[in-house]
Amino acid sequence: MLTKLASEIMTSPVVTITADKPVSEAARLMLDKQVGSIAVVDVDGQYVGLLSESEVHARGNASAVLAPFGSQDSW
Repeated sequence: MLTKLASEIMTSPVVTITADKPVSEAARLMLDKQVGSIAVVDVDGQYVGLLSESEVHARGNASAVLAPFGSQDSW
């Protein structure tokens, strides 16, 4: 796996969400797209940051955020 190129395993197109959306929507998008992180963009589509699954768990009160989507075991 470590000998592969990033381009061989990356998600394309990049999964994005605008910065004004709730974390619950970002979590749903990560689950739907089966990715561990999504790019956060401004209203003009410019990259402003990255939101990862681990950040949702650590800082986003994952239990409350993910409750409507089923067990956290699916993460």
